[in-house]
Amino acid sequence: MDNKDENIAALEKRLAGMEKHQTDLVAENVLLRQLYERAPLGYQSLDENGCFLTVNQAWVDALGYSREEVIGFNFGDFLHSDWKTHFMDNFPRFKAIGEILGVEFEMVKKDGTFILVSFHGKIGKNLQGDFQQTHCIFQDITELRRVQEEYKLFFDLVPDMVCIASTDGYLKKVNGVWQTVLGFSEEELLAVPFLDFLHPDDNENTLAHINSPPAGESTIRFSNRYRHKNGSYRWFEWHATPSVGKNLLFAVVRDVTEKKKNEEALRELKEFNEYIVQTMNEGVVLTDSTGIVTFINPELAALLGYGPKELVGRPWLDFVPPDQQAIGRAADERRKSLQADRYEIELQRKDGERLPVLIGGTPRIDARGLFDGMLGVFTDITGRKQIEVALRESEQNFRTLSDTGMALIWTSGVDKLCNYFNKIWFEFTGRTLEQEKGHGWLEGVHPDDMQGCLDIYVGAFDRQEEFSMVYRLRRHDGEYRWLLDKGCPRYNSQGAFVGYIGHCLDVTELKRAEAEREKLQVQLIQAQKMESVGRLAGGVAHDFNNMLGVILGYSEMALDNVEENNPIHLPLKGIHQAALRSADLTRQLLTFARKQTIAPKVLDLNKTIEGMLAMLRRLIGENIDLAWLPGKNLGQSKLDPSQIDQILANLCVNARDAIPDTGEIVIETSSIEIDDGFHTAGYEECNPGKYILLSVTDTGCGMNSEETSHIFEPFYTTKANSEGTGLGLATVYGIVRQNNGFINVYSEPGCGTTFKIYLPEHLPATDHSSRGEAVQKVTPGSETILLVEDEEMILHMTTKMLERLGYQVLPASSPNEAISLAREYPGEIQLLLTDVVMPGMNGRDLAANLVSLYPGLQRLFMSGYTANVIAHHGVLEEGVHFIQKPFSRKDLAVKVREVLGG
Repeated sequence: MDNKDENIAALEKRLAGMEKHQTDLVAENVLLRQLYERAPLGYQSLDENGCFLTVNQAWVDALGYSREEVIGFNFGDFLHSDWKTHFMDNFPRFKAIGEILGVEFEMVKKDGTFILVSFHGKIGKNLQGDFQQTHCIFQDITELRRVQEEYKLFFDLVPDMVCIASTDGYLKKVNGVWQTVLGFSEEELLAVPFLDFLHPDDNENTLAHINSPPAGESTIRFSNRYRHKNGSYRWFEWHATPSVGKNLLFAVVRDVTEKKKNEEALRELKEFNEYIVQTMNEGVVLTDSTGIVTFINPELAALLGYGPKELVGRPWLDFVPPDQQAIGRAADERRKSLQADRYEIELQRKDGERLPVLIGGTPRIDARGLFDGMLGVFTDITGRKQIEVALRESEQNFRTLSDTGMALIWTSGVDKLCNYFNKIWFEFTGRTLEQEKGHGWLEGVHPDDMQGCLDIYVGAFDRQEEFSMVYRLRRHDGEYRWLLDKGCPRYNSQGAFVGYIGHCLDVTELKRAEAEREKLQVQLIQAQKMESVGRLAGGVAHDFNNMLGVILGYSEMALDNVEENNPIHLPLKGIHQAALRSADLTRQLLTFARKQTIAPKVLDLNKTIEGMLAMLRRLIGENIDLAWLPGKNLGQSKLDPSQIDQILANLCVNARDAIPDTGEIVIETSSIEIDDGFHTAGYEECNPGKYILLSVTDTGCGMNSEETSHIFEPFYTTKANSEGTGLGLATVYGIVRQNNGFINVYSEPGCGTTFKIYLPEHLPATDHSSRGEAVQKVTPGSETILLVEDEEMILHMTTKMLERLGYQVLPASSPNEAISLAREYPGEIQLLLTDVVMPGMNGRDLAANLVSLYPGLQRLFMSGYTANVIAHHGVLEEGVHFIQKPFSRKDLAVKVREVLGG
């Protein structure tokens, strides 16, 4: 075969080989295409401008677009708007570097939702090394990232300390509680081996638990101390679980520092209690549930003359004499009923002597709440018993001396109630101790002298001073005899005040011999009575109302500037409400003393009461019926409408408290004419004429004659100490008398109570003001007000209140300063707001001085009490404007606008 044939044969062979290679390439290309299309991960290829060349089916499935909607479009068109700039800036870097790993983009699906995608890619080049296309695969990590975020959130929200640690001694991850408890940042905690934070004494124990966990247990539990950033150590309690094959430890850690401190404190307390029991001066015994002694301290053993071991294991009643056994057994029964108490008993000493003791017995209770024995504390009262004998002898000597003298002797306790009278007293009055004790002796005092006695007695008692008073006391034959009563405070051996002792001498003959001196003495008693009441009410009112005004004003202004959700809003509101309550109590005292300033109005009593019925029904509750029986053709009365509120509120509250469950309160009005016969029938305090009768009747428990005789006395109450001040009915009495009326009460135990109030009918009726007047709104103003107040805090507070209402205020702390301000002020002053009682010049005289400078000047007076400067017997004169201290900003705003003409 020549060369030509060889070449042809070689060429044919080569062509056959190329055909086979081409066939293999086609088959491989088909295989690659199938793998490309069936790949579970998305694939995309971009040209040098970032536009799509191709995508696989996984890409299409992930994003929802067809290939036609993608090929030729820029990759940035399919990114979240926040990521487009990032892609355009970094795509050139990708082409230059040639590879990316784990780059994340947020891509937009066809339905408008977003997925987070992680890309891995390389740059494809031709044989010459030039850019040809990108090859990138991606994975949808949206769900993975969500799970990671939820895991992190859970990790950080766990209230305990949570961590992941490696067995090489480092913390890998900690939650925020670690940083809070130890003060280190997360970076500081992860940067060094955790052994560096351990207390040196805890290293060995900690490593032993980590490296050699107990067999058969999946959780490792141990405690150690970790160092705080401030250098102190805190106790941690670990619950850790090792991971299988990953050399990791998952742990929940709890800070038990306070628990450790409490345990230590409890141990020290137990040791301290044991020390006290062993060394205390009282005897201590513990028994089991059957009364067998299980412990006795040295003091009790010594008192009984035994050694401690001789008493343990025996019934405690073995040491009680036979005639005292019943007392001991009764005490045991009370312990079994889980009752604790104190009682006296005698014990039998080892030498046979009897030992009086006071036992404080307390039941011991086991974990199930069942009786488990007794704890008894024994106090030797031998010395006290000896003192009691001496006291009885001393008391007998006192009684002998008291009953054989000439004086009438009495004593009282710290409750101001008389508790002892001597035999001479009973012979004089012809009454018994039961009749005289408490305030019963007052029944024998002449009615004209009773209030004077009370005033002197109560006033001296409150000051713990000696006193002397003269009054008439009814003798057993009905004759009133004059007594000179001298009282002295009594004190016990510790110097504590325990009451009074007094002795009375019959000075009737002396009184008759000194008639003129008697008149002077009566005047003195009356003066002392008025001084006592005035000191109680008027003296307190001025200064106390000033202070209450400051508290009310500033708390009210503070509440205006504090939101309700502010933590200090509730305390401020409590201060404000307490001040209002204090102001009400002060007004009650003023009313009783007839120093409360009132503005009487002619009113229809029926309409006024009807306006109160809804409030009264809420006041008494749903279990009590309120009946209203208005009288027809009722005349008009003249009094302050607020006083009707006080009368009915006090009477209805008292009636409500007297009705134990359900019942009825009846309010009734009628007209009545009182003649001279009525006047002389035991009602000397009323004048003949037409009256309006207001009756309040309840179906409550009623009162006996003893209670009704004291019902209108100040501070007297039938309620418990925490349920009333004893000023309610005294206030009602004060209001009625201030308005020239009178009041009677009718009551019997079990038959209810009726209060009858007689108010003079007013004629002619020219004013029809009533409680039906519209409620005025707070209206700001712009006028100039000259404010005069000698109390600096009141002056400052009232200035702030008026300025907040829009007024221009000229504050002055004295009348002289006010006159100077008025003379120098270039503008017009519309209103003078002044205190009534001030040093140097009162408010009324100041107003008279300023009217010459400002003829049209309006005047508004303020005071805690008026001292009759602007009122006659506490009643405002016509045309006089007055506001009672303390007042709120709303009260002040309404009153100022009223005076300025609205």
